[in-house]
Amino acid sequence: MPDAMGKTIPIWCAVMNRTLFPDKPAYHAVQFAPAYLGESEESQIESKIDGFRESFRVSISPWYHNFMFHTINLAR
Repeated sequence: MPDAMGKTIPIWCAVMNRTLFPDKPAYHAVQFAPAYLGESEESQIESKIDGFRESFRVSISPWYHNFMFHTINLAR
């Protein structure tokens, strides 16, 4: 399996879910393909997700609050 499928996409999904749904921890887990990575590598990646999310949030900060406002209002 290519790294994009096994690592990059699950990482981005977790980052986006934590950014878009900060109050829904059930969506925050990184979902790796079964038996693709070792336990140690999964743990190392999971420990970096919050930092990735914060970097992503800061990089989109001019649009972040406006986007979250509209996302929350659409969900109501």
